[in-house]
Amino acid sequence: PLVGHCDDGSFIHCSYRQAVAVTGRLTCSSPSLQVIPRSTGIREAFVPPSSDYIIAPIDLSQIELRLTAHYSEDPILLKAYRENEDIHSRTAAEIFGVTIDQVTSDQRYIAKPINFGIIYGIGPGRLAATLDIPVSDAKNYIDLYLTRYAGVYAFMEKYKKLAQKNGFVQNYFGRIRHLDFLKKRGIEEWQRERGYRQAVNFVIQSTAADMFKIIMLRLHKLLLGKKSKMVMNIHDEIIFYVHKSEFEMLVPIKDAFETGWDFKVPIEADVCLSTKSWSHKKSVDI
Repeated sequence: PLVGHCDDGSFIHCSYRQAVAVTGRLTCSSPSLQVIPRSTGIREAFVPPSSDYIIAPIDLSQIELRLTAHYSEDPILLKAYRENEDIHSRTAAEIFGVTIDQVTSDQRYIAKPINFGIIYGIGPGRLAATLDIPVSDAKNYIDLYLTRYAGVYAFMEKYKKLAQKNGFVQNYFGRIRHLDFLKKRGIEEWQRERGYRQAVNFVIQSTAADMFKIIMLRLHKLLLGKKSKMVMNIHDEIIFYVHKSEFEMLVPIKDAFETGWDFKVPIEADVCLSTKSWSHKKSVDI
């Protein structure tokens, strides 16, 4: 279907909307480029416009987990990010009661979906299905996580109570999500639990979404009059065409992602480059 959206120069021009997703994330349509999978090879179709350019996808490293560390002020999470530990290995070490250098690949594999899913209310059933393990084991892993990362548990409980008391929650920048139904007494338990998940999800995901809008404003000013262009936003990734004569621009571009924030953990950007396609991107140190 992508071919049908191409113009005469074989370029696709999608539409971005700001007022669709309640978290403030940009949504993409005609076509939606946010649902193009990594595994099918379709991303090989997204290439630099000429041999004078490289394609440069840049994203914020584990931004939602870093924001969880900021909001929760959990000492284990803060230490992990401040000392640049592998967060999935750290979580595995906490859950399995071993030192971080003793963590096996299987243990890290178990820890990863817990890290990414816990603030969105991942339950034992879904975790068990993801990892193909018994539900009882999945429940045990979640309970261990919330015991070790007590700050994360306290953060989640805090925003559930705020949502119920006020009927809304706010993100870091002041964006509001209204959840008035949580103030009602007679709602079904599943509705209440869904509202709680939405409250916690919103605080983290919408803060990240607004960060990206601020970053794009910075980049717009930075790239004015340059041959290099910002061409696409896909959730937590912005994709650039960088002209080879402006390769040094990658330094201030990376700085636009990482600096100017006042969070309790460092914000880091992962820079990838490719002369071939979006699919062939390789991580580089800038």
